[in-house]
Amino acid sequence: MENLKIEEDKHVMVCQARSFPDGIMPAFRQLHSLVPDAFQRTTYGLSRPEGSMENIIYKAAVDESYEGEGRELGLDIMVIPAGNYKSIIIKDYRKNLLLSGQPLPSSYPFLILIRMVFVWKSIKIITR
Repeated sequence: MENLKIEEDKHVMVCQARSFPDGIMPAFRQLHSLVPDAFQRTTYGLSRPEGSMENIIYKAAVDESYEGEGRELGLDIMVIPAGNYKSIIIKDYRKNLLLSGQPLPSSYPFLILIRMVFVWKSIKIITR
């Protein structure tokens, strides 16, 4: 894993998936229908277990382009805090077990932030 420093808090607009992993793409479709230029911004998938690793809460997210944009669009806002993170890039992630509904390896922490890179061909996983 590599070190990654996020210099400033990031305010992101989110749409929560109704289920994981099946609800991921519908959540992104909903987000992109409300934010038409979302593909030109950094897109995130924020996930965390709720009680157990079998119950994952997943939120599709995109950077706000200006303060208050999310509220104007009727979206919830989350803050990705500035700080030091660890990161790893997973290429051709669709073949990777992390997103196929399989349990995460025990070496992965309980709070995971997934940053989508280059139109869904690879992902960068970052965690505190």
